Amino acid sequence: MLSGDNIHFIDDEEGSVYASFWQRLAAWLIDTALVLLSLFFIGFIPDGAMAINSLLFDSRPIDEYVTNYWVIQIAIVIFSFSLYYALMESFGTQGTVGKMILKIKVVNEDGEKISFSHALGRFFLQLASLCLLGIGHLFAVFTENRQTVHDMISKSEVVRR
Repeated sequence: MLSGDNIHFIDDEEGSVYASFWQRLAAWLIDTALVLLSLFFIGFIPDGAMAINSLLFDSRPIDEYVTNYWVIQIAIVIFSFSLYYALMESFGTQGTVGKMILKIKVVNEDGEKISFSHALGRFFLQLASLCLLGIGHLFAVFTENRQTVHDMISKSEVVRR
């Protein structure tokens, strides 16, 4: 057991109210697969067909089209994930499909349901942490309440149901 003034290594002990790092990671993997598969089937197939059509029959230079295409695709992916997380975590389920499967939920520091705007802000903080190689997520291994950096900033916790 590592310990410092404010940092403690928390084993995955039974009876802990907080979700473990591994539960959170598994939920994230489930949610990522779910959203990306959904996007693939409802969005990327028609977009791919339009992209091929535009590349073959449009007079714009190919590098301009490809750049614009990827910017739009990235924006669609970020919008989809943000809407998914914000809606699922702020409504009655208090968690995404992955979190529901693993029996964990998101609450504020008082243990209450978070609002849509709170969940949306939390998502963008999580995205920022992911862009920094996910280092902020590792805090869940060492903090007493198993909070990540985006949990601490957004004043939220992920707990077991």
